[in-house]
Amino acid sequence: MMTLDDQPRFFQCLAEMIEMFQDEMNEVRQRSYWQIMRDHVTLAEWQYACTQAMARETFYKVPLPAHMTEYVREYRKGIRELRQRAEMPDGSHTTEELLALRESFDLPGNVRKLIQSVWPEEH
Repeated sequence: MMTLDDQPRFFQCLAEMIEMFQDEMNEVRQRSYWQIMRDHVTLAEWQYACTQAMARETFYKVPLPAHMTEYVREYRKGIRELRQRAEMPDGSHTTEELLALRESFDLPGNVRKLIQSVWPEEH
């Protein structure tokens, strides 16, 4: 799943959630998220989960790992659907449909848009 090379981006996403939710998280708690999640999700899944949590959660606290896993399941389901649609016979899906589905998983772009909507003055 995730490797040590993924660790900086993992913690960057976690830091974005900490800031968004105004949730104080000490180093031990942050490391616990890494230890719990690293063997169960990919970096892309984690990024999607963080983006979705920031976009959809209404409580000012970083969601617990078990809750973040629900977003990971949602991501995996979307990827499965994308793959299934790609395997359909020609004419059963349009290029526009596939591009729209793929763009919904454009994680860095979604994160940037979300952050800019909250802090538009930042670069």
